[in-house]
Parts: sequence; C-alpha cells; structure tokens
Amino acid sequence: MTPVKATRHHAAQPRAGSSDQQDAQTARGRGYGRYLFWGWLRLVLGIAQMALVGAAVVAFLYGGVSDVTVGCFLAASAATLLSRVLYHGRHQPDGDQEP
Repeated sequence: MTPVKATRHHAAQPRAGSSDQQDAQTARGRGYGRYLFWGWLRLVLGIAQMALVGAAVVAFLYGGVSDVTVGCFLAASAATLLSRVLYHGRHQPDGDQEP
C-alpha cells in the first residue's frame, strides 16, 4: 500500500505584501463590524416580533379587540415588514458575504 500524505485544503491566499492581500485584510476588518451590526439588528427585530405578537395575543385574550391589542399587532407587523424588507433571505441587507 502507498502511504497517504496528509494535506490541508486552504483557499488560495494572496501573496504576502501584495495589494490583493491588503485589500482582503481591509475588507475583512471593515466588514466584520458591519456583520456584527446587522446580526444584532436581526436578533433584536426577531425578539421584538415574538414579544409583540405574544403581547398582542395576551391582550386579545384578556381584553378582546382594544387599542392595546391593535397597537401590539401593528408594531409586530411593522417589525416583521422591516425585517423582510431589509433582509429578504440574505445575511445582510446589502448582500455582503460573511467575513
């Protein structure tokens, strides 16, 4: 049997000191902060949707159709629509890839 040489698969890296390497480092550094911002925004919008829908259901069960029920429903709908408009299936609103 022939011994199998262990290899690691790496993505092609730009040459050290090349402008491609500097561009890649700058993009990673700049994109990471944006990535965190959009991730937190998406999390907050999701929590707002769930909390407001839960509040709307509780308000409806205890008080029927009231101003509070309708307000919670409209706020949850606004959070959902904002999330769909911003993300519509992408990781970030502007379509950037993850770092």
